[in-house]
Amino acid sequence: EAQNHDQDKARFDNCVIQAQNTPDSQLYVIIYPGTDKASTTKNSFDKLSKRALDYMVKTRGFDPRRISIVRGSNHASTGVEIWIVPPGAQPPVVQ
Repeated sequence: EAQNHDQDKARFDNCVIQAQNTPDSQLYVIIYPGTDKASTTKNSFDKLSKRALDYMVKTRGFDPRRISIVRGSNHASTGVEIWIVPPGAQPPVVQ
């Protein structure tokens, strides 16, 4: 769990830096909730979305108005996709 959390933070760091370098871009975080035990307890959609938002806004100082957190379909285990959408581009299609 700690390793996954550190990997997520590294991914969020990279995306926030790229998004900050692209003014008016939006960050889309798509969380695909898992149906396994870890996903339904400690890695639930609500917990992961709060953790991601808190980290990007409070730790990295990113504008929360430029972040959209979207719930995807259920998967066997939890997955997270992060998209940087430049101005005028269509948001990602959520499966």
